Amino acid sequence: MTSGLESIEAILAASLPFTDLSADERRFCAGQIQIVYVSRRQQWFDMTAHEPALYLIATGAIELISQEQKLLARLEAQQSFGFQRLLTGQESSVRVKVIEDSLLYLIPQSVFDRLRQSSRQFDQFYNQQLSERVRVGERSQQKSAGLSARLSSLMSTPVITAEDQMSVQAVATLMSDNRISGMPVVDGGGEMVGIITDRDLRRRVVAEGRSLQTPLNQVMTRQVRTLPPQSARLEAQLLMTEWGVHHLPVVEDRKVVGMITSSDLLRQVHWDPAHFIKSINRSDSLEALRQQMDRLPKLIRNLDQPASGFTSRLITAVYDAVTRRLLILAQQQFGPAPLRWCWLSFGSQARREMGLNSDQDNGLVFEREPNGAEAEYFERLSTWVCDGLAVCGQRLCDGEIMASNSKWRLSLNQWQGQFANWLENPEPKAVMHCAIFFDMRPIEGELQLASQLHQQVVEQAKVSERFLALLAQQAASRQPPLGLFRRWVLDSDGQQHKGIDIKHRALAIVNDIARIYALSGGCEAIETELRLKAAMERGQLTRVDALNLADCLSLLRKLKYEHHCRQLAEGSDYTNLIEPKALSQLSRHQLKQALKVLAEAQDSVKFKFARQF
Repeated sequence: MTSGLESIEAILAASLPFTDLSADERRFCAGQIQIVYVSRRQQWFDMTAHEPALYLIATGAIELISQEQKLLARLEAQQSFGFQRLLTGQESSVRVKVIEDSLLYLIPQSVFDRLRQSSRQFDQFYNQQLSERVRVGERSQQKSAGLSARLSSLMSTPVITAEDQMSVQAVATLMSDNRISGMPVVDGGGEMVGIITDRDLRRRVVAEGRSLQTPLNQVMTRQVRTLPPQSARLEAQLLMTEWGVHHLPVVEDRKVVGMITSSDLLRQVHWDPAHFIKSINRSDSLEALRQQMDRLPKLIRNLDQPASGFTSRLITAVYDAVTRRLLILAQQQFGPAPLRWCWLSFGSQARREMGLNSDQDNGLVFEREPNGAEAEYFERLSTWVCDGLAVCGQRLCDGEIMASNSKWRLSLNQWQGQFANWLENPEPKAVMHCAIFFDMRPIEGELQLASQLHQQVVEQAKVSERFLALLAQQAASRQPPLGLFRRWVLDSDGQQHKGIDIKHRALAIVNDIARIYALSGGCEAIETELRLKAAMERGQLTRVDALNLADCLSLLRKLKYEHHCRQLAEGSDYTNLIEPKALSQLSRHQLKQALKVLAEAQDSVKFKFARQF
């Protein structure tokens, strides 16, 4: 008996996270273990046939398979599974496939709970494993979901390409023989240097009367929009719609690995976002726009297995299109603009993370200060557009941060002076404005005006240590809604509704942290995911910390989106207050873990940027 326990203890001592336990704890655990032998011939191991337990593989190997028959993990000796059920209280939908004769140690829930209480490292290990396992499962589902399907699963391969020295006649023959309307153009080394389409041949060869022997490099399109194969279908569709292209090369390491066409995308899902945006672009009145936008909430809710991050991008793309269309209609009504201008989006729209209840944050930048008549023109135009956005579902800003407010219709020099003042003389109000104005993206007009403004702001912010310190203090002052003993801290909306403020007490913290790293590192990215990635690449964040924050962002967006879909189904007003009891046990557990990550990230930001002030 003693020999048997000693062999079990030896395996525990070599297996994470049991290595972090004391010898006495491992001895206690070994005495409580039940040993189960499973044969490869039985193929599947049924966890539900046993009481809830942690399964440690002593010898052998198993695979974890999702409901969609996707491989989630392959586990071997000294690895464990079954902890999801112990941590959340929910039955796991994962199936266990036996790929080698295996000896399993079953550790009862009571022992597992005792070890978690006695060892912080043991507890952290399995909570991190749970987050990773759930994340892998979600990614597995998203790969086959309509809008989040990866381009690698949709693109046409192998790709027919043309060399840049070929004649247009040879290329036209190649396209005709293969029944394609466009192809990438590559150089002698196989790297893509352009694209040629039927439209290029009509416009640049036939219409201009060029010789059929004209080299391809004289008529091809050189500025080509591309995406990598791991990009989502939605990203391709939004890019193609925004730039009006019908062929999208899929590129990896500067080599074309696939091709996506608009026809490919149209065949994939029941609702086509590109078609919806095109209908917006064809709307000839505010009323027509309103009728289109009345359909948006239901269409969003009925998306096939939507991913929350992609849904936010989709909603943003729709409102970008609405804004552009309203600006066109406004100029048809009030006449052409008397000077160069650019419409700016701020806040969540700039970050491409709008929800169904997002309000407006926008402004105008001019090439120079307008005179009286010009100022009156833009007052009429911006008021009409902002009111039109409200009619189409994007609420007016309570703080009046809108182009309809003359405070936010400024020349480039005036905007530059305003930002310089905020950076050089940081006050609480200036720091508060940072959460809105420092996330800036052009929507329509002379985009170069916005680019000049943003570049200067990024350059100045990078060296404004006091401003960054106050920014860090503000980020740290937002308290995640988790109090003593991991109890929820609930907020009220003043109407007897209480819940977790998922926007201001959670999502805003991730955005604050990403913004600080972006501004301090001179990063021009606006989207929170890109800012976190850039911070990791610059060494400001470790890979683990960056991925943890990205996972937090994904989870929080998902919970917010699901909450709004429930409210939509109930016919109630949108709020950002989520009642904990409305969440599943697994979601509550994940949310607590995410809030813990945010609190640690806040401490890190405060230490790095605010300790000297």
